[in-house]
Amino acid sequence: MAAAGVRFEKSFCTAPQCSPSRASLHTGRYPHSAGVMGLAHPPFGWRLDPRERHIAHLLAEAGYSTTLVGMQHLVEHGAELELGYTRVLPVAPAYSEADAAIALLGDLARQDRPFYLEL
Repeated sequence: MAAAGVRFEKSFCTAPQCSPSRASLHTGRYPHSAGVMGLAHPPFGWRLDPRERHIAHLLAEAGYSTTLVGMQHLVEHGAELELGYTRVLPVAPAYSEADAAIALLGDLARQDRPFYLEL
């Protein structure tokens, strides 16, 4: 899988906090442009601006199967489908999420469409 993937050799983080950094990573925009200036979880409550296009949205529109395994920290828990995921697995301990992702990769590889798996 890595041989056919993309390798980032020179990169940087747009923000030191989790949610703003993820907002940049998933939208290609700076945190303040994406509407996430701080952490998304309570009590902070920053949220990806609904007008922003998350990569899962873009890929789903292009025909990809889009799956989230684990935390996303851009919208409140339970609103992950707003980001464009077609499937969201429950948040679990890391080893359980890793096992779920490995099992899911087998299923995704057998499909006749490209996939985006965020873990």
